[in-house]
Amino acid sequence: MKSMSLWEIFYTAIKFSSTTFGGGFVMIGMMKKKFVEELGILRDDEMMDIAAIAQSAPGAVTVNAWILLGFRMAGLTGSLVAVLGAVLPPVVIIALISVVYKQFIQSTLVAMVMKGMQIAVAAIIVDLVFSLFDSLAKDAKPWDFLLVVLALILLLYYRFPIYILLVSFALIGIWRKS
Repeated sequence: MKSMSLWEIFYTAIKFSSTTFGGGFVMIGMMKKKFVEELGILRDDEMMDIAAIAQSAPGAVTVNAWILLGFRMAGLTGSLVAVLGAVLPPVVIIALISVVYKQFIQSTLVAMVMKGMQIAVAAIIVDLVFSLFDSLAKDAKPWDFLLVVLALILLLYYRFPIYILLVSFALIGIWRKS
C-alpha cells in the first residue's frame, strides 16, 4: 500500500485547501486526480467510498474527506494532520476577508471573479459526476442504473430529503449484499 509522510499529507492538504474554490465536491475531484490517478495511493472504489461517506456524514465534505484520507494513509495522526492542513487556509483567508468584508463584498471586481469561478466550479462538479458514474459503471449491474435513475427522480422531481435518500439507499445496498 502506497502512502505519504505526515509532512506530505499536511503539505498536500494545505496546498489543496488554499487553491480550491467551490466546495467539497471540487476538492473530491482534485483528490481523485491526485491520489488515484497520479499517485496511485487509492483505488477508484476507495475514492468513491470516501466521497460517499464524506458527503453523507455530518459536517463539511472537505473536512470529512481529509479525515478519511488522512486516516487511510497514516491512521489517527494522519487524520489530524490532514484536517489541520485542510482548515488552516480557509480560516486565515476568511479572517482576513472579515476585516474588510464591506469593501470586499461590494467590489465589482470581486463579483466578476466570483461569477467566473462559479462557471468553473459547475464544470468541475459535472466532471466529478461523470467520473464517479464511470467508476460505478465498471462493475455495475442493470439494477444499479435503475437505482441511479430512481435517486435522480426522487431528488429532482420530488425534492426528496437527501438524508432519507442516503439512508434508504444504504439499506438497499445492505439488502442487496445479503
